[in-house]
Amino acid sequence: MAGVQRPLNLAKYLFRLGWKVYVLTVKPIAYWQSDPTLLSDFPPGIPVFRTGSADPARLAYLLGLRKRRPSDFASRLSPKSVWDSKLGFVPFAYFKASRLVEKFSIDVVWTTSPPPSIHLVGLRLKQKRSICWVADFRDPWEVEAPEPNSSLWQQRQEKLKRMLAFADGATAVNDSLKNYLERFAGGRNVVTIFNGYDSEIHPPATPSKSKVFTLAYGGTLNTAHNPYLFLKALARWKKEAQRSFRLLLVGKVLGLPLTHWLAELGLAENTEVTGYLPHQEALRQLSEANLFLLFLPPEEKYRLNLPAKIFEYIGLGRPVLAVAPAQGAVADFLASFPVGCLCDTEEAIVESLQLYHRLWEAQGFLRIPEAERARFGWDKEAQKLSALLESKLEKV
Repeated sequence: MAGVQRPLNLAKYLFRLGWKVYVLTVKPIAYWQSDPTLLSDFPPGIPVFRTGSADPARLAYLLGLRKRRPSDFASRLSPKSVWDSKLGFVPFAYFKASRLVEKFSIDVVWTTSPPPSIHLVGLRLKQKRSICWVADFRDPWEVEAPEPNSSLWQQRQEKLKRMLAFADGATAVNDSLKNYLERFAGGRNVVTIFNGYDSEIHPPATPSKSKVFTLAYGGTLNTAHNPYLFLKALARWKKEAQRSFRLLLVGKVLGLPLTHWLAELGLAENTEVTGYLPHQEALRQLSEANLFLLFLPPEEKYRLNLPAKIFEYIGLGRPVLAVAPAQGAVADFLASFPVGCLCDTEEAIVESLQLYHRLWEAQGFLRIPEAERARFGWDKEAQKLSALLESKLEKV
């Protein structure tokens, strides 16, 4: 669900900056969760157009299979394909987008991936219509896969080079991904547009003392966001001094024996698992925390990922303890912005827990510098995107 925050909030704030914004997306699909409340704050002045699709998730929905995880079909169809399982959306999206461009005299199109196949729509519009096209990358499309001799890896690189050669510009979700994409952009600059938080939903953090040291994670826990190393360190930290604390896990647990781990490590009595919550309710629960958690595995394919949740955490004004590789997008981000710490070993996690707990005992709360918090509002990122689009339109 994190991926929807980027186009939704950038559209909202571009509209406020005076842009005429039109949104094109797919009709309802089969997915494990949805959150209609996200539209409650979306400007009514932005028209949203939906079109059909021949992708598996849309077809499953039409067959009445409404609640399905992406892995139920997508991962079985796309691992050996150059493209992704959403390729069936492309002809529908192109046909509708072409009509919208003509009807509303649209000057610039911004396509955001994943799925990477959505950029085929922008590419085709660029070739057939006199529009400016900017391609956005929220994830690296696995073009940095660790099998450089595989034909799939090489084919994806060639597709990426071709797309970026036609695009008027590209945006990336973090600096590490930006630097990587520039290798394929033929000398063209790629601009970082970070994810962010909505300042209208995240009011400035006001320090208040809490009675219980609370650690919190927001989002899905799965093999890509596995907390086991952290839980081992937490159990060790607890045992060393019989510390009292609360571990709050807000979100779904998919494919992990979490209940078994918590019992095995002696953490069950300290832990609360809420399950999936609508976005604003999840933020309300997370706002009770003193320290936020982020988990990213060491595999190469996650090296360029910077989870969007870190910006929601920043918006809530508390520091982040990230369990992630020592090299990669998360490490680069935390080295550039003092909003938390990076831990890649059990020992480092224990030491960081000790540090943050001592700070909490001394002052009753933890917070990040307001200057660091303020810089990542969606309004700020929309201003950067607006400036980029204006500069590209001047050259078309």
